[in-house]
This record gives sequence, C-alpha cells and structure tokens, in this order.
Amino acid sequence: MLEFNEAFLIEGEIEIVIHVNGKARDRMMILQEASKEAIEKPALDREKAAEHTEGKTIREVMVVPGRLVNVVSQLTTAVNPEEKRTAPVPGLEGPGNGAAGNRFSIS
Repeated sequence: MLEFNEAFLIEGEIEIVIHVNGKARDRMMILQEASKEAIEKPALDREKAAEHTEGKTIREVMVVPGRLVNVVSQLTTAVNPEEKRTAPVPGLEGPGNGAAGNRFSIS
C-alpha cells in the first residue's frame, strides 16, 4: 500500500489576479499566507499594473487575500474641481458668446 504525507499536498504559493479598473491585467504568484500589505505593494509594482496606472491617481486598492488585487485609478486632471467651467450653448444669442449663444455654468 502507498503511503503519502499530507503536508506535501498543501500549496505554498497561490496565483493572484491583478485587476486595474475592473479588468484583469496581470497575475502573480505569492505565498498563501501573505498579508494584505505584503500582496498590495508587489501588485502595484508589477510592470503591467504600473503601465495602466501611469499618469493616473490611484483612488483605492482592494485586496482579497488568496484571490485578487483590484486597483481603482482615475485620470489626473489639472483643472481644479472647485472651479466651474463654462461652455457655450448652441442656438442662444447673447453677449457672452457672440451670435453663437450665451455661456452657462456647468459643474
């Protein structure tokens, strides 16, 4: 009869999927008992993840141990969000936009 050691059946490393803005971008192998912090840093440093977050602000990083890392990023804008932008409204006449139309505030 064959004998086996159950300790050899337990996997030491598992594969984690890295999502950026909801799309799978990369995979990495990591120790099964790794903490959230130990998973997050290497995931953000991966080339493919960095490629999709370059020039963007990382809003949130969600780590599901043993499963995935989800990075939510947003394009960084130079416009101050507190400032209101104005845009011409076609078909309206007025002094703000010549004959093409008036300018109304758009938030």
